[in-house]
Amino acid sequence: MYVEDDVIDIRLADIKDVLPLSVATKVIGQAKELTIASACSAIVRKAFHGRSRPLKARQAANIVGMGHTRRDCFIIPLISPTAGLRPMVARQTLDLLTLDVGLGHEEDYFSRRVVGVMASSLESIRNLVTPSKMPSQDELQQAVLVEGLSADACDAAAEMISTPGAGHLDVTFRWALTASPLRSGYEAIDFPPESADAIRHVGSLLRQQVTVDDAVLYGYVVSLDRDASDPVGTVKVRAFVSGRVRPVKVTLNSDHYHVACEANDLRMRVVVTGQLRKTSSGLLAMHNVGSFQTDDYLPMVTTDDWAANVM
Repeated sequence: MYVEDDVIDIRLADIKDVLPLSVATKVIGQAKELTIASACSAIVRKAFHGRSRPLKARQAANIVGMGHTRRDCFIIPLISPTAGLRPMVARQTLDLLTLDVGLGHEEDYFSRRVVGVMASSLESIRNLVTPSKMPSQDELQQAVLVEGLSADACDAAAEMISTPGAGHLDVTFRWALTASPLRSGYEAIDFPPESADAIRHVGSLLRQQVTVDDAVLYGYVVSLDRDASDPVGTVKVRAFVSGRVRPVKVTLNSDHYHVACEANDLRMRVVVTGQLRKTSSGLLAMHNVGSFQTDDYLPMVTTDDWAANVM
């Protein structure tokens, strides 16, 4: 039905027929908050966004809509349009013109990035909430930087789960069939009612223990520079910054540099978080990189890969 849209099915497993308006209002309201929190983290990584919400993130709630519910179980389908999201094809040789055209459509990709952050942050919540131990500060920080987790997302998820009468909460992601195929992506995530308090505690720990305020760049690697004996390397990433495609010099540790090499070899988009600064010469540079990863929710594909996928 929604072949050109990403769909997030929020299922209240214990509701079979009639849902009280008070429950429906609360769950839908928190679904909106989860969407905005995911949009905030797609723009800037923070442990807690609070009222510091960019206009673009707040507007995401106007783009994501609610689809038809279904009989026999109460499901709220959140519909995120991807009609403008088509495969950005890169050939085996480095085709800068084609790649830059793809970056020029970055605004069209934002809705997929919001859904991707929502999926990864919910999966992160499920992994962090374990009965045997509480997450360490380092685990929390990595969840913020890599997965886009925030205390705001924890609060929204906990409120949905603990809504009286809502019961067991299942969240399923169905990715648009006509958009770029995912390299990896979560499908079904479930939360029992008793997990709400633990999720709130994770949100509290994020506020108290993690201080992160990292810009997020989306782009691709165009050059690599590192001597064999050097502990760090430098890469140039072309990214969409303030409405323009611009080169950004990024300093990476050994592990991140290895990811950059892989991304360059496979023509994969990358997601980079860190402190973005303008140098004295007017060029952009990113230091204190918190995460450097391939963009699994919106990968580039080669011509042959795309042909094989659609046949």
